[in-house]
Amino acid sequence: MVSVALDRSVELSSTAFEGNTIRVVAFVDDDGDLIALGHDVGSTPDGSTERTYDHWVVVGEEDRDLVLLQLLRERFEGLQAPTAEFMQWLQMHDIPHEVGTVAGEHRGPARIAAKGRRRNGAHGARPTRAGP
Repeated sequence: MVSVALDRSVELSSTAFEGNTIRVVAFVDDDGDLIALGHDVGSTPDGSTERTYDHWVVVGEEDRDLVLLQLLRERFEGLQAPTAEFMQWLQMHDIPHEVGTVAGEHRGPARIAAKGRRRNGAHGARPTRAGP
């Protein structure tokens, strides 16, 4: 059985109609796989008995980041200020993040040190630049 940490999942759908209930959640499991899990409870098509139907889509950890990047592209591509829109979206969803700017020479993502960074600039972390 897959365990779902409720604070690390998102509900994609929750509907009820004609005695049926369908709920779909997405989460990353302990192995790092991205899972969309659906749970459908209701009567059979002829209405004779109640049934439960589970369905899922699993994207392995090795491809999870590609899904994330494609979804980001679909959501933010073509906007006049995609980094600002992304930052506002993160704030709206209370997702911890870092923000920073550097004027002058382009330092690009290769210069962003992953180790030792703190979220939201806490604890004296140096701001980073997201790119051009």
